[in-house]
Amino acid sequence: MEKTNKQPDAEWKISETKVLLDKYENYLSQVGPMKKFKTKRIMWKKISADLKEIFNVEKTDLQCENRYKTILKRKKKAVDNNHRSGSSRETIEYEEEIRKISAIDDSLEPEVLRGVTQLTSKETADIALEDGNTSSETGTGQEEPANPKKNGKQCLKL
Repeated sequence: MEKTNKQPDAEWKISETKVLLDKYENYLSQVGPMKKFKTKRIMWKKISADLKEIFNVEKTDLQCENRYKTILKRKKKAVDNNHRSGSSRETIEYEEEIRKISAIDDSLEPEVLRGVTQLTSKETADIALEDGNTSSETGTGQEEPANPKKNGKQCLKL
């Protein structure tokens, strides 16, 4: 039986999701005031059009955005489960694609995290503390960081 009303396809295939993530990775750096896409909404519309062109499926920009957010939520849930003692391991869907995106999207993993008592930096650079002191690691061993690295990240006490 044919579809009489043109509703967008609700089911996502693995290949469609992989293309969605690949397009998101490619287009993300082109979002901004003086770039190809002024807003992420326009970027999602382009991704929707790309899916229509490649797979001939009707996906709205909102469906594309929601699929991306769902993938991130499932990843977070799997990571949280895997950190819990006694839980069986969950595989993370699209792990490689998400890793590529997180390398360029600092909203997924910011360069600097600020806690109540410390700053945590992905890559060590001069970080000014509130009292005016700075701490840096030059790689030559000449200057020591304020605290040792934890999990490959630099932690500084405030």
